Amino acid sequence: MNGLPIADHPIRWCHPVRPTQVDLDGLYLVTGGALAAGRRADALVALDTHEAARRAGASLGSVTSLALLDALLGLPLGCPISVEDLTEHEDRIFHAAPHGCVEFTDTSVTRRLQVPATVVAAVIRGTRWRASLRRAAAFSAFTQRIVVLQSPPSVATILEAQLVGVGIWVEIASGNFEEYLAPETFVPMYFKAAGWRFAENAYESAVEGGMVAHGVTLSRASAGCC
Repeated sequence: MNGLPIADHPIRWCHPVRPTQVDLDGLYLVTGGALAAGRRADALVALDTHEAARRAGASLGSVTSLALLDALLGLPLGCPISVEDLTEHEDRIFHAAPHGCVEFTDTSVTRRLQVPATVVAAVIRGTRWRASLRRAAAFSAFTQRIVVLQSPPSVATILEAQLVGVGIWVEIASGNFEEYLAPETFVPMYFKAAGWRFAENAYESAVEGGMVAHGVTLSRASAGCC
């Protein structure tokens, strides 16, 4: 499978996310925005305003075909590639892609699709610690993980969470959180098709939640990251 060097990702986040950054630092809590291994959780999402605007102009929503995303990772963004350099498989996939993903001329193909968002953290809500921890494991390959409990955790719970890199927050009021343990940072070496689809699913949830339509987006330049 193809991969994108993580340095080329439009929005990278290389620090533990903090409760004070929610809704104030370009991060927005998207209900059901994290989807992996058949499990769904809320997500803290940073959206790329440039890509969101481009997609809106092309009437293009989320793109979740793993085969298409993998093939697109083999093309540089915005750089024409000779159609003679495409494999038969790539040519077929790109011609079947939704409008706005690639641009063809008689002699070249150019990738226009960019990663639309970063899921900075999966937010797993629960009343039972062990059950919530098991749910959090599904997102370990994609993002930081935070379990939100209804009451302060025990010392043993904090130590267990620390061992596996899971953060713990307690919701003290609707949308307001208190941190008991910061999550471990998530900094992969490469960004691959499965990670891109993870971001596309979050983008779809953000669109459905009206965030993109109302301009609730984070520009590449303002992303607080490494």
